[in-house]
Amino acid sequence: MTTEPDSNRWLVFLSQGPETWLGNYSAVLSASQAISEAWLKHRSAQVQSNLDAWGKLAGCKEVAEMTAIQQGWYQDATKRLSAEIAGYQTQVADLVKHVSAVAEPPPAQRRTPAKVA
Repeated sequence: MTTEPDSNRWLVFLSQGPETWLGNYSAVLSASQAISEAWLKHRSAQVQSNLDAWGKLAGCKEVAEMTAIQQGWYQDATKRLSAEIAGYQTQVADLVKHVSAVAEPPPAQRRTPAKVA
């Protein structure tokens, strides 16, 4: 049997639910898009860096020069990856906040379990 306060909560949830969910999903999509765009940007930069390094390697005449190019490429790739991971940590934390908001209705809209006598 539904009591009046429970009934009111459901009415509030049903009337505001779609707007709340759409707003939250919009935030999730926005955060996801930012992560995807950053990933594509980083991948493009890494591919360009690889192509540049390979072009330099193709023109090498000495082993020492080749080693220096490879070491520079490796150091650059490691720095990029470290910076990228740090950025993703922040972006994923923001995404988790948005996903949590979608999964959990606001306190005014939460349904409390019925007490069993």
